[in-house]
Amino acid sequence: MTPRPMGGPARRRLLLGACLTIWLAAFVATHLPPRDVPRTGVGDIYLHAAGYFVLGTLLLLTLAAYDAARPRRAAVALLALAIYAALDEATQPLVGRTAAMSDWLADLAGTAAALLLCEAALRLREHKRER
Repeated sequence: MTPRPMGGPARRRLLLGACLTIWLAAFVATHLPPRDVPRTGVGDIYLHAAGYFVLGTLLLLTLAAYDAARPRRAAVALLALAIYAALDEATQPLVGRTAAMSDWLADLAGTAAALLLCEAALRLREHKRER
């Protein structure tokens, strides 16, 4: 049995819209000048990992909804988010923020966690459909 895409056109558009909206919001949030960044009481590393967990989840689910093959969607998501995270860190000094390798590594950790959990959930979903 070949896997079916996740949902119809409306679900695909919803996922794509959510992915683009959250990605744009994340870009804006990470490029606020330091004086405009709200204090959350949560460590920066945790915020990076959580943010990229959300971005990774939305990107992977969007790719799955558009029927991207499993190995390809995971590779595309990981590569896209790793490059984006590097560009994000590299451009933050333009607004007076500090780029840090530890932030980039936390971004990758959040992305990897999202990909592992989402792929496991998608496999479980496919397995249940086959039964």
